[in-house]
Amino acid sequence: MATTTVQAQPPSAAFHHQPPKHQRPIAFDAWKRQGEDLVRSYEKTNASLEATQWDIGDWIVRGEKFEKKAYAEAERITGWDRPYLYTVVWVVKRFPDSSLRKETTLKWSHFKELARIEDEQMREQVLRRVTDKVAYEDAPTVLELREIVDREMKNESAPKGRERSKDLAYLRVPLTPSHCKLIKELADARRMERDALLSKIVADYVKENKPQILAEVKKAKEKRRSLRQKRRKR
Repeated sequence: MATTTVQAQPPSAAFHHQPPKHQRPIAFDAWKRQGEDLVRSYEKTNASLEATQWDIGDWIVRGEKFEKKAYAEAERITGWDRPYLYTVVWVVKRFPDSSLRKETTLKWSHFKELARIEDEQMREQVLRRVTDKVAYEDAPTVLELREIVDREMKNESAPKGRERSKDLAYLRVPLTPSHCKLIKELADARRMERDALLSKIVADYVKENKPQILAEVKKAKEKRRSLRQKRRKR
């Protein structure tokens, strides 16, 4: 199987739960056969690398109890080098819920970008945002997602005096398909993220119309207060 060059990432967890020695050879052989069968099935169907990495990563994680020899065997079976195997396992451990992977249209390469976010809550928040059909008619490209992740990580590491993205509140904005397409095209023209463009549009509107907005809000509050007073007098 072909490999691609990636930045090596060592596995994030140590090896645990070693079985008794008299059981290990049988379990290890069974584990090896699973990997061999898995690789053969993908080679036979000519499956893409994107499609194989989750299953192979899950298989390696199951074999980590066999320590370093699991990675040596995984190298032999898959033809992938050790740093690449470490990267695959690193991503799988960031997203252990297999159903989560299947519920989105994102590819493995997208998840590899998301895996760079250390904070689990922020990682899931970004995942929800980029898979929200309201904000994104189509899934962002890997390059677009890389820029989103870079921005989130920069905000997370910013000094406390600066505004950080996790301090922001998010609103779901329903748009018609034609409006969604227009926003996407405008964002591409301005080389911006779609959610960043929507945020700017709203922020600019509020800034330009703040006196009228405040007056309308004040009027509505006074009307509700007057109605409450009338109800009390009855």
